[in-house]
Amino acid sequence: MHARVSATQQEARVNALQQEADRLQQELGIGEDAAKIVDNHIKLLHRYNEIKDATQMLIGRVSPNSTPCLRALGIAEKVFSWRTSRK
Repeated sequence: MHARVSATQQEARVNALQQEADRLQQELGIGEDAAKIVDNHIKLLHRYNEIKDATQMLIGRVSPNSTPCLRALGIAEKVFSWRTSRK
């Protein structure tokens, strides 16, 4: 069963959504290409992951017997998977 929505309510909802879309477009920047922004975010995420992986590798090399500490940091699985993939 569907609830009936009056034309006035529908129009109000459409107007609210249009205002939200306009606000978001202003936040994004008028004329900004969304695809370029997404590509930039993806590049930044790749860079972050590379740095994180290198850091975990260094932690594993500096302190190979620190499994409890690594688990406490929540990175033990990543370090161990890196070690096994390198053998």
